[in-house]
Amino acid sequence: MKVLCLKQKIINNNLKQNIMSVLSEVMGNVNDSNENLNKIEDSLFDVVDSPKVAPVEGWQKPKGKEIYTSEGIWVGSVGNTYETLQPKDFFNAVVDNVRDTGMEFDLSKLDYNLRADGKSVEFRLPTNIVSFKNAAGKQDETKMFLNFVTGLAGYGATEVGLYSKRFICTNGMKIINSDIALKVKHTNRMNVKALTFAQEIINTASQVEATSQVWSEMNNLQIDTATKESFVRKLANMKKAELYSELSTKKQNIYDNISEAMAVEFGQTGSTVWGLLNGTTRYTNHYAAGASEEYILNKTGAKTNKKAQELALELI
Repeated sequence: MKVLCLKQKIINNNLKQNIMSVLSEVMGNVNDSNENLNKIEDSLFDVVDSPKVAPVEGWQKPKGKEIYTSEGIWVGSVGNTYETLQPKDFFNAVVDNVRDTGMEFDLSKLDYNLRADGKSVEFRLPTNIVSFKNAAGKQDETKMFLNFVTGLAGYGATEVGLYSKRFICTNGMKIINSDIALKVKHTNRMNVKALTFAQEIINTASQVEATSQVWSEMNNLQIDTATKESFVRKLANMKKAELYSELSTKKQNIYDNISEAMAVEFGQTGSTVWGLLNGTTRYTNHYAAGASEEYILNKTGAKTNKKAQELALELI
C-alpha cells in the first residue's frame, strides 16, 4: 500500500511539474507578445485631417483636406470624403482580430514598418513555412506572412493579404488571389468595416495551403525555351512580333535583366514554371532599377510580380 501511495505521489509530482512547465512557457509567450505589442504601440503616431483654408480671409474656401502627422509633418492632400484610419486604431484592430480568430499566431513576431515616405503603415505577421524539393533537387523554402496595410493621404486602401519571402534568394512577393481578403477605401463608413476582419484573416491564412499546392504543381511542370522566351517577352511588355533590335535602350535593358535573372534562377530551381515565377521575383528584388522592398510592395515591382503570377497560372 505504501509503495502504491509513493508511486501515486511521484506521478502527481511529475504531472504538477509538467503543468507548471506548460504554464511557464505560456506566460513567457504572453510576456514576449505584450512586450512586442507595447513597443510597436509606442512607436505609432496620430494623424490629423485638416480642412483646406483659403490663403486670404474672405476668399472662397477650397475643397479637400491636408493630412499631417501629429508631429506636424505634411503627408498629402485628399478630397472632402476622405477620412484617415488612425495607425493606432488599425494596430489595435489587427491585434484584436488576430486574437479573435482563435488561431495560434505568435504576436511576439508581429512586425511594424512605415513605408512610402510615411504614407503606408504595415504590420506583418508570420504564419508558417512552405517547403518542398524543387526540380533542381534543392530544398525550396518560403516563409509566409499575413500582411496588414493601410495607406495615408490617399496613398492606398486598407488591405489584408499574403506576402511571401523565399529563403534561397531572399525574394519577396505579394501573393495574388482572385478574392482579395479585404480591401476598403478611406471613408467614415468604410473605416468602420476596415476594423473588423477576423474572418478575412482566417480566409487568408487558409490560402497558404492552397498556394503551396499551386507552387508544387508549378515545380513539377517543365517548360521549353520557347515558353521561357514568350514569358520574358510578355514581362518586358514586348509586342508579339517586335524584334529586340527595335526596342528602346531602356526596354532592352529590362529584357536583358529579366533573361539573366531567369538563367540564374533556372540553375538553382530548374526549368519549370516555378523557375519562371522565381526568375521574375529575382529580377524585381535584385536586378530591376530601384529594386527594394518598397518597389515590390507598392511600385512597378508589385505589378511585375502580379503579372508573372498570372502568366504562371495560365501555364498550369
